[in-house]
Amino acid sequence: RPICRFVPVGVAALGAMTLLAAACSGGGSSTTTTLITVPVSSTVPPPGEPQLSDIVVQPSDLPAGWKAEPASVSGTQVADSAAYARCMGIPNTLTDAAGIAFSPDFVKGALLITSTATSFHSKTDVQTDTAALTNPKASSCFESVARSRLSAALPAGATVRSFTLNITPGSGGGPVNVVATASGTVVFTASGHRLSLDDEVVFFAAPRIEAQVAFYSTGATVPASVKAVVVQEVSARVSRGS
Repeated sequence: RPICRFVPVGVAALGAMTLLAAACSGGGSSTTTTLITVPVSSTVPPPGEPQLSDIVVQPSDLPAGWKAEPASVSGTQVADSAAYARCMGIPNTLTDAAGIAFSPDFVKGALLITSTATSFHSKTDVQTDTAALTNPKASSCFESVARSRLSAALPAGATVRSFTLNITPGSGGGPVNVVATASGTVVFTASGHRLSLDDEVVFFAAPRIEAQVAFYSTGATVPASVKAVVVQEVSARVSRGS
C-alpha cells in the first residue's frame, strides 16, 4: 500500500467538511468564486446515501490498473469539522448533513484517489461552506486542524517535518460547479527515511450537495488525463444529483 494510506480520511472543508486528515490541499490565489444563490426552503427531501453513492468516484471513471479497496473513513470527522468551524468563525454545517457517501480508495502503486459526497437539509449550508473557501483564513484553518490529526495518524516514530497547504477558490477553467481546488505537501520522516506526500483536492457544489475528490501521490503523480476524466464525471453526477 502507498505511504499516503497512513493518512486517513478526516473532515473536508465543503459542507460535511471532509478534511483529508493529511488535508494536503491548496493552490492559494485571490480569485473569487460565484456563490450558489437559490431559495433556502424546499419541500423536496435532500439526496440520500444511495444517490450520493452514485456521485462519488466510480470504478468506470478510471482506466485499467486501479484497485478499489475499502474506504478509509476517519472517526474524527465530527471533531475536525467543529474545530474547522471554530477557526473560521462559521456554523458547523456537518450537524445539518442529511447523508454522506464515501467512494472506495482507488489505489495504483503509490497513487491514491478518494472521494466523498454529502447532502444537507438546508441550501444555506452549501452557501456557507462555499463562501468559507474564498476566505483567506481557510488555508491556515485547514492546516491547523490537519496538523494535529496527521501527527496522530502517522506510524509510531514518524515525525512531520514540514506542511504546506493552500486553497484556490473558483473553477480554474474546469467545470462550473467546481468551487475550489486545494493542494499541499507534507514532508515527514519514518524509519529513518524522508518521505513526501502530495495531495490535490477538488471541491464541487450543487444546491444541497457538496463533493470532494482527493488525489494523493508519493513520488509519481496521478496523470493529468486521469484527473481530468474523474473531475468531469463527478461534476456531471453532482449536477444531476442536485
